[in-house]
Amino acid sequence: GWLPAEGFAGGRMQLDVDAARAAITEHVGEPLGLDATDAAWAIVRVVNANMANAVRRVLSTKGVDPRGLSMVAFGGNGAVHAWGQARELGIDQIVVPRAAPAFSALGLLVADYVIDLSWSLVSPLAVADPLQMQRIFADLRDEAAKELPPAQLDPDQVAEQYYANICYPGQNFDMSLPVPEGTEVSGDALSAIADRFHELHEADRGYCFRDQGPLLRSLRLKVVGATPKPSRVAAAGEVTDAAEAVTGTRQAFFGDGFVEATVYDGPRLAAGAVVDGPALVEEPFTVLVLPPGQTATVDEHGNYLVTG
Repeated sequence: GWLPAEGFAGGRMQLDVDAARAAITEHVGEPLGLDATDAAWAIVRVVNANMANAVRRVLSTKGVDPRGLSMVAFGGNGAVHAWGQARELGIDQIVVPRAAPAFSALGLLVADYVIDLSWSLVSPLAVADPLQMQRIFADLRDEAAKELPPAQLDPDQVAEQYYANICYPGQNFDMSLPVPEGTEVSGDALSAIADRFHELHEADRGYCFRDQGPLLRSLRLKVVGATPKPSRVAAAGEVTDAAEAVTGTRQAFFGDGFVEATVYDGPRLAAGAVVDGPALVEEPFTVLVLPPGQTATVDEHGNYLVTG
């Protein structure tokens, strides 16, 4: 009941509910002794659990508790599944961009142009050759300059960022430390670079060894060409009273029988509009699914902020 059978994808498609019900009944429901609704719900639960477990795996490598985060839901199915995954993960705020179905494509179009180059140079930092470092940075800059013309960027839009990848002796992973001196790095700067490394290591990892000389492992140049960003990624709606955007109701299933969910014309909703679940907010290429107890508010950028 979440998706509109008629008018799907902005009216470009019609969904065959009877065919879907028959397929699920034959291939899932009957083998498991479930009716079509319970079988479909079991599929949704498995899908959400798999996606939530993928999130847990990523966050566990960072030592982050998902309960302190907001979930950004994008892609055509993001807004459909976000509420279920958020519950699995204990997340109580979801952000759905207005341009969610095309979010990845939009990001590609507006992303900054980035060239990231590195050159291996292994040496105790204290005895590194500043002239060699200067030459390497200059060579990296020349190499980056060869890649810039296709981007057709104004020189004022391009910024160069120099780094030294440094670690303590015996460490397997280095840290990328900014070296603002760049091609002008000198012997006097090496001591300052070491001090900055100790401070960065302590701030990022909670400890440092100031009595140990850092080890230089490579030099890096990152060239960033800034591209224009749109002030808004989707057209603003015209109604702040969500009731004016109601198009009807539809029976929707949220795990404990069907309930009557109010259906909204999403593109009409302006900043400040508030929608209470159970509700289905239909955008041209997705549906924001709100179970009972959840509320969505349209912010000044057109995003849906979902809480509850």
